[in-house]
Amino acid sequence: MKARARTAIGTLGLLAATVGAITYAYYGVEKKQEAEEKQKAADEQVFGFEKTKVKSITVLAKGTTTKLERLGDSWQITAPVKAEAEKGTVDAMLDKIVALKRKMEVKDSGDAAKYDLAKPKTKVELKLDDGKTESLAVGSENTF
Repeated sequence: MKARARTAIGTLGLLAATVGAITYAYYGVEKKQEAEEKQKAADEQVFGFEKTKVKSITVLAKGTTTKLERLGDSWQITAPVKAEAEKGTVDAMLDKIVALKRKMEVKDSGDAAKYDLAKPKTKVELKLDDGKTESLAVGSENTF
C-alpha cells in the first residue's frame, strides 16, 4: 500500500470518528437534555388538557356562582343569568388556566390552611368533554 493511500485511509478514519462523536453529542446529550426539559415543563403544568377540551366552567367567587357552557364555537352564561359570553374573554381566561405552572403541591390540611385553601376565596371547576372534572382553588393571599 502506498503512503498516499495510507494517509487517505487514516484521514477518512479520523473524519468518521469525528462525525460519530458529533452525532453522539447531538443525539446522546443534546436531545436527552431537550427531552428532560420538556418533561420538567410538563411536570410543572397544573393541568394537562387543552382549552378546546373544556365544555363548561363554574366559578364560585364572593358568594356568587357563575356557570358558562360551550355551545359549538361560542360560550353561554347559564347562571346566575342567561346571556351570551364574550368568547375572547372566556378564551383568555382558559389560556391563563391551562398555562398555570406548579410551584409546589399542598399535601395536607395544615398546608391548605396555611395557604388559605381550606376555605378558598375563589374556586374554578372545569368539566371536560371526556367527562372528567378539574378544579382550582385560589386562596386570598400569595404567601411566596
